[in-house]
Amino acid sequence: METRAVMRYDFGLARQLWRAELRNLNHFDWRCVLLKLKADQIARLGDERADAFARQLAVRAQARHPKAVAPLAPDDLTACLRLEIDAARANGLKSRGDMERWADLACILGFGFADAQPWAVRLLAADRPPAQKLGMLEETAAFAARES
Repeated sequence: METRAVMRYDFGLARQLWRAELRNLNHFDWRCVLLKLKADQIARLGDERADAFARQLAVRAQARHPKAVAPLAPDDLTACLRLEIDAARANGLKSRGDMERWADLACILGFGFADAQPWAVRLLAADRPPAQKLGMLEETAAFAARES
């Protein structure tokens, strides 16, 4: 099983630890403790944060796009937005603001728009930075929303 060690290495603390071990840990400064996390634990922490963010996006979507998300139950909306977070990450988006913009597009164009709309597939396949692709999606979505 893979493990990762999370620690900020400080030579001063390393010397202090060595001395403390010699003195049976009587005067060790415990502010720096080695924490070992397994890969599955790290993945679970990431999933929990993504679920919490999806719940926040659901509240935001209900406030910003009430007509579009009205047919969905809150849990269903959260599940849809969780999938959209994964899609946004798969397309290189990392910031909270970019994820919120992606969620707005999903509420307007429909969940799963990145795979369902041919023009979105073409834009996302372009060799451009993720933020630029998102901007192009927003511009094109404005015209697509007008035509429908």
